[in-house]
Parts: sequence; C-alpha cells; structure tokens
Amino acid sequence: AETGRLWLYVIFVAILMCLAVYVIERLAWSMKLVKIAEAKYREIFEEASDGIFRLNSDMTTISANPALRRFLGVESEEATLTMLKEITLSPANAAISKHVLENFSKKGEVTELEVCLELPGGTKPRWFILNARMRNQYIDGSILDISTRKEAEHLFEEFYAFISHELRTPL
Repeated sequence: AETGRLWLYVIFVAILMCLAVYVIERLAWSMKLVKIAEAKYREIFEEASDGIFRLNSDMTTISANPALRRFLGVESEEATLTMLKEITLSPANAAISKHVLENFSKKGEVTELEVCLELPGGTKPRWFILNARMRNQYIDGSILDISTRKEAEHLFEEFYAFISHELRTPL
C-alpha cells in the first residue's frame, strides 16, 4: 500500500511538472508575440507621415512621433513638449486653442479641423489638419501638414483671378 501511494505521488508530481513546463512555454510564446506586436506598432508610429501624439489631460506630452517633431522643427520629445505649450499658450493661436477646447468639452474630439498655427521662432504660419480624441485621461491625436497644399490653392486662386480678369477685359 505504501509503494502504491508513493507511485501515485510520483505520477502526480510528474503531471504537475509537465503542466508547469507547458504553462511556462505558453507564457514565453505569448511574451514573444507581444514583443512582435509592440515592434510592429512602434514601427508604424515611428514611420508614419502624420504627426502622432499623446497628451495628458493637463496638455503635457507623453509621446510624439518623429513626424510631429519634424513639423514643429524640434529634435527631442522634451523640445516637443515645450513647443506644444508655446503654441497652445501663444496669443496668436488663442482662438484656435479655444475652439479645440470647446470641441473637447462638447464632443470629446476634434475631427478634420484645418488650423493655421504660428510656430515659435518667427517662421511663417503653417497649415495643419488636426484630429484628436479624449480617451480616459489622455488626448490622442494626429496632425497632417497641409501648408504646401494651401500655398498651391492660393496660387491657383491668384491665377484664376488673373485669367478671369484678362478674359473680361481683353486688350
């Protein structure tokens, strides 16, 4: 009876060890899949042509991708934080900041908002399309620089006005 009970314990311990090995292998596989997914989304974040950002509810930057830093003309995330604070607090951008905050308070989001921002440093104003949404205590958003498109539209309008004038008043 003692040897039968001893064999039962040995078999039970062997089964537990097999289960432990299985669980450890599954956890290791899951961790590998998480790392692969994280690398994939990190690459998308880093290589995106749109500026992508995450802010705390107090408007401090948690993260910003290289495209956003490039749009703002800065190189580090710390400089991005400083630049975003300067942009939002700038008197030249006060109306835009107010409009964005009103949309957040009413809808919790801003979609396809064309904004002309005066960036610190004396550069000419730049046009962006802003999309942002409040989620929990964060604001996630993206901006797309459309300054070149706006310049082209302006040139087209001038050209159209010139041609219209010439057609209405021939020599």
